[in-house]
Amino acid sequence: MRSWSIDKIPGTTHQFVPALSRPLVFHPESNRWFFGPPLTSPRRWCATGSVHGRVYVASGIGSRYCGKVARSMEQWDFRQQGNHWRWEAMAPLKDGRFSREPIEAIGYKGKLYMVNVKGNAPKEGLVYDVEENQWNDIPRGMLAGWNGPAGSMNEDAIYVVNELTGALSEYDCKNDSWKKVIELPELKLAEQIAAGRGRVCVVCANGETVVVVDVTARPALFWVVEPPQGQQVVGLHILPRMSSSY
Repeated sequence: MRSWSIDKIPGTTHQFVPALSRPLVFHPESNRWFFGPPLTSPRRWCATGSVHGRVYVASGIGSRYCGKVARSMEQWDFRQQGNHWRWEAMAPLKDGRFSREPIEAIGYKGKLYMVNVKGNAPKEGLVYDVEENQWNDIPRGMLAGWNGPAGSMNEDAIYVVNELTGALSEYDCKNDSWKKVIELPELKLAEQIAAGRGRVCVVCANGETVVVVDVTARPALFWVVEPPQGQQVVGLHILPRMSSSY
């Protein structure tokens, strides 16, 4: 399957337009950027995620709050090409409580998992079953331990970092609990996770460092990568290896 990076799914533009009307996409194999199909309604503060080659946008607001948009869900199957590229309305959320801030919808075992508030604050969670096109309550144990940025690895595992303690944990679906992988002071104040090829990469310290954890090692190994001097990490993606011609 082709690999893509959805770099911007609605937010504020450089001209302070309150919402984007279509996503900006990077295709690693051709090393090019292009716009995806227009959304039914421009959005910001929405939940975004992908499962099985399909992108989902849920909730959010446009230039002003609208209950219909805040409860809506759209799907874009970018495995299809040409005139078949479009957003399709899916089952709506039960309310608009997920339009408070931009959050990730984490793809895991054929479903999307998301919570409506970042960090350790009280929150609500929902699960979207992509095959059944329906929303369900998130497992209690998963919600209880979802206390920081989260990310999935190949849609087979979910990892979360506790922003206060610096503990990286993996979700155990059989026991509905979180299993600690490693705890590091370098992981405190974590902001974003990207995972792939046995590594979990965590953006920390206001984008000034990236902590890489090898979760396949026993015990887990880690190292710290710093961005070029004077620059900060604002977005992190793990892409397939690109051709040496780029």
